Amino acid sequence: MQDRIDKHIIISAIAILGFSNILTQILVLREFLSVLSGNELVIGILLSNWMLITGLGAYLGRFTRRSFQKSRIIILQIAFAFLPLLTVFILNTSRFNLFTPGIELNILQILLLSFIILLPFCIISGILFNLFAAYQEEFQNRAAVSRTYAIESFGSFTGGLFSAFIMIYYVDLYTGLIFIMMINLMIMIIFAFFISMKSGLAVLSTSAILVLVTLYFIPVDLNKHKLFSSQEIIENRESVFGQVTVTRSGDQLNYYENGVLLYNTSDIAGTEEIVHFAFSQHPAPKKVLVFSGNFVALMRQIKKYPDAEVDFIEMNPVQFEQQKKFHNEADSMVYENVSLILEDPVLYLRTSQKKYDLIIMNMPGPSSAMINRYYTKSFFKRVHDHLSEHGVFAFYLPPVENYLSDQLLALISSIVNTLKMEFQHIDIVSSKRIYLLASANSLSANILDTLEKRNIENEFVNGHYFKEDLVRMRSEMIREKLLDEAPLNKNFRPIAYYYQIRHWLHQFDISMDYIFALMIAMIILVLILIKPINFGLFTGGFTASALEFLIILSFQVIYGYLYQFVGLIIAVFMLGLYFGSSKLTKLFKPRGQREFLIIHACIGISALLIPLLLKSLDDKMFNQYIIQGIILLLTILIGSLTGLQYASACSLFDQKANRIAASTYFSDMAGSAFGILIASVLLVPLFGIMKSGVILLVFNAFSILNIMIRSKVTQLKS
Repeated sequence: MQDRIDKHIIISAIAILGFSNILTQILVLREFLSVLSGNELVIGILLSNWMLITGLGAYLGRFTRRSFQKSRIIILQIAFAFLPLLTVFILNTSRFNLFTPGIELNILQILLLSFIILLPFCIISGILFNLFAAYQEEFQNRAAVSRTYAIESFGSFTGGLFSAFIMIYYVDLYTGLIFIMMINLMIMIIFAFFISMKSGLAVLSTSAILVLVTLYFIPVDLNKHKLFSSQEIIENRESVFGQVTVTRSGDQLNYYENGVLLYNTSDIAGTEEIVHFAFSQHPAPKKVLVFSGNFVALMRQIKKYPDAEVDFIEMNPVQFEQQKKFHNEADSMVYENVSLILEDPVLYLRTSQKKYDLIIMNMPGPSSAMINRYYTKSFFKRVHDHLSEHGVFAFYLPPVENYLSDQLLALISSIVNTLKMEFQHIDIVSSKRIYLLASANSLSANILDTLEKRNIENEFVNGHYFKEDLVRMRSEMIREKLLDEAPLNKNFRPIAYYYQIRHWLHQFDISMDYIFALMIAMIILVLILIKPINFGLFTGGFTASALEFLIILSFQVIYGYLYQFVGLIIAVFMLGLYFGSSKLTKLFKPRGQREFLIIHACIGISALLIPLLLKSLDDKMFNQYIIQGIILLLTILIGSLTGLQYASACSLFDQKANRIAASTYFSDMAGSAFGILIASVLLVPLFGIMKSGVILLVFNAFSILNIMIRSKVTQLKS
């Protein structure tokens, strides 16, 4: 009877481990992005560190002794309960105390800071997986490790659903971290009471004291105010896109999203430029579409053209609510004659039939796969189709100071070459930023003359401040250096954000080539050090995480960014891991190397077929629910194959559960770490999703060949 109770409590604890892991990953990584202002490379590094350290923890778990196993589980899970809250607190505190506020961290600093801060939580998470697998061995024998893997995956599935549909809307960061702490403490208190009354009371009293001490010393804002040391935080809110913060510096309001300054109320020059550069190119603009930006500041300028009717698209409703909440009473008139659209621009342009005289886009540079969607050939075509006969499209890229780097030149060239595929006339205006104007009709370089004829009065875009001759000279310099051979930026080959990352790295004198060489060297090192079967797991984890990235990217390309569905994709992948490692394992009973190689080959083939299917999905040919269903089926397919491969690998080792868990879980997590980083930063932007699929297929074929050859060599030696 006691064994049955222990078994059910341990199963619950494993599920809570998976549930807590996915919630903590979402909350903590969002906080990291808020603190570090991350791009796709930073996101990849954070996820890679997370998975790599967790795998390392599982490997270290092999050295734990079997004696006092229950007490170790209780102690470690109690520590695990408090670490998410402490991790965020230490992150905010260390960012302020160790680095100069306002100065961007370089890639090495980000790598080391994230590794050190994530180390305690992820190490303990990995050790707990190993301890649970060893404890399960008493009930499951050889299937203990795969059973633990399946239960943890199911916990992660429920955590993913909870995050996507409940937590992100109704739970703030602090409450979410407290919730994770309490559910882990509760399961360990129950576990301790079933061991003995004395143990239960000891764990209950210890947990209560630790909770009180933690809540007393850690402030509710988790030292968030230190990140804005010279500013007053007016409001900090969670949204589906991350943390949205409003601060005050004197009379100036600053609006941040995930730690990145989006705009402030004092940037009059930048607002005047994007509005009046666009309006000067059209004889009589009436219908205007604006994508995102400082609504009040933009409308102040657009209201200088009384005939203009504006549709304003804002993806993040929290941002707009904050602007409306903190605007001056004198700005109430800017809301007149304006239609607010709370929708992703990609989705809006796909469904709307409306035509516009001007389309103005206020987006940051293409630093991530999500933002890159607004700079692709497909998006430019949708913009072109929504412009009237004399319509003009205006947006901007990062500014050029005194030196145009090769990386920034490649970025500008790629965007311009992509624009040329849809627009006959393109003009570059290099001022506060690099502005790009595109139209089917010729564009005028005499911006000031046009504004003067229309009696438009500005503070900065005028003859006294704006040096038009100098701007023309700088603009011409850029035009002359543009690279005709720069590749087009496409949905399924997002090369622009690769150039944006290279430009960011160049600011710290770091080359992407060095990072690529380091990744290859580390994969070769893994190949040499681990067993062939474990390298097969490494390859499977690499392929699965790469394909998961491709699936999410493809969905965003087709439908825009819908947080719930992206969260559902992640949750369904975890469900696939559970289904493969549990249900399919019972059905197929893969017990030999031959079965493992067949599963391995299926993963490789899926790496080729999934990109092919994703690229063929066309919203004009299929119902949206059919497409979404196909995307979820592909996700559960790769998840199931990965889970089945893991269970198959575990059955090939005749060792104790803690040793099997150490090698297999580390290999799987390490492969996933490298897969998400290399796929998102290098494979997809450089080669596109189809060639990336071919590369993944070749990588799996190499792994299969490696297993066959090294197994043959082992047989000959014996």
